[in-house]
Amino acid sequence: IEDHMTATFHGSNTVATINDLGLPPAADLSALHLIDATTLLFTLKSAAQLGPVSAHAGDILRWEDGIITLEIPATVLGLGPATGIDALFINGDSLVFSVDIASVVNGLAVTDSDLLSWTPAGGVALWIGQDVCGIPHENDLTGAHLLADGDLLLAFASASQVGGTTLRKGDIARCDPSDGSVVTHRRFSDLGPQWAAIAIDAVSQFVLEQI
Repeated sequence: IEDHMTATFHGSNTVATINDLGLPPAADLSALHLIDATTLLFTLKSAAQLGPVSAHAGDILRWEDGIITLEIPATVLGLGPATGIDALFINGDSLVFSVDIASVVNGLAVTDSDLLSWTPAGGVALWIGQDVCGIPHENDLTGAHLLADGDLLLAFASASQVGGTTLRKGDIARCDPSDGSVVTHRRFSDLGPQWAAIAIDAVSQFVLEQI
């Protein structure tokens, strides 16, 4: 699996499908959110030319049946040229995202594990701070998804202790923001030794989990 592809998982320990989005080899996925079976939003770790689209880190891009378009430019979100997005999902009318470095977004000082919300009318606001789920300040959130019951799936750049739960590199945590409780949702190292060193760039769920 290349770092510009996604993998769909069915059940606790089965890789069901490898999905090639048709991105150039230099385009490294940083975040994604599945809208439906044929449409997703995604970001890149660095600038890349995607056909006619000149994409920058922090731009929200749409992939729909192989067609890529610019959904929301980074400048609209108040992101500077050095700030990217490494987690995103949709919550009702809001886009929720996390930036890849501690930064100031539209005058709001944020860490790389805070979750921000954005709407066209309301702009950017802090949605959930990293302390809600007990995320240490040295941790970098690299993937997030909001489940139907309000729990969050969270992935991190490295092994960590989150909300009292020990996570290995490649683990996905599940946090209940109402009380801050954290459990291990999935361990990719359980798929076999070849998965033990893998870090997760993005996680989303639409019927199945896509990583």
